[in-house]
Amino acid sequence: SSAAVTGAFGCAHSSGATTVVINVAAKQNSFRGMFKRSQNPAAVATIIREQTAGNAARLLVRINSALATLRVSEAGANTLGLTTANGTIVLTADIVNRIELLFDTTANGIVQILVNGILDINTTHSKSAQNTYSWGLQGNQDMTAHWDDVLIRDDLITAGAGQHIARQGISGTPAYDALTKN
Repeated sequence: SSAAVTGAFGCAHSSGATTVVINVAAKQNSFRGMFKRSQNPAAVATIIREQTAGNAARLLVRINSALATLRVSEAGANTLGLTTANGTIVLTADIVNRIELLFDTTANGIVQILVNGILDINTTHSKSAQNTYSWGLQGNQDMTAHWDDVLIRDDLITAGAGQHIARQGISGTPAYDALTKN
């Protein structure tokens, strides 16, 4: 996804989800996306899903309805040994926030969420797990979620603000001539 978008967001969800398939055998992952929502959901709502090779949701980033803060938890079965952790940074409706997630699938691996570059959730999980296969972005029926500038890496380095995707040409000028996002 990371396609250049001007004047509008790359995707918006009011009920469905978009799965961003990265198909990497990565034990370490980082996710960065610009997120805006229309309003607080009526109940806790998932906005990011980390998924295994069978597209089974495993790690969820959710928005708490009353508090408008983030929460990280497991999806369903105890596959990670993760205790639900809540953030404290309030996400105001109709304001764009940079959401970053760092996730290491090895036993005692980190799960960190940063909001606009500030560490909001810092926890670990106890079990080793299979590699991440894909990431899902979603909204729900009472909260439209807008996503743009999604960047997924196979390491534990945050992309941060102002970082972009650039692909260097193999010859000629300009040096960076394709897949450039500023």
